[in-house]
Amino acid sequence: MLRFITPLTIAPAITMIGLSLITSAANLASQDWAVSMATVILMAAFSQYMVRMKVPVPAFSRKDGLALSKVPIFNLFPVGRTYQ
Repeated sequence: MLRFITPLTIAPAITMIGLSLITSAANLASQDWAVSMATVILMAAFSQYMVRMKVPVPAFSRKDGLALSKVPIFNLFPVGRTYQ
């Protein structure tokens, strides 16, 4: 089944979902311009400028115990960080 699910099938599906949500997103964005602009600015900052930044996250292992592990969170989910 996974051989039929390729980027050529996923991209049009995501595009159709995004296009169907434009009207509701535009209505919500037009109600509060400050939140809309802050979201756009944060999305640009996270996806363009903070890609190489690694955030310290506590991690536990049996060998080391509790230690800080640096994870590139903004590299993994640049757009998802702007959702509230």
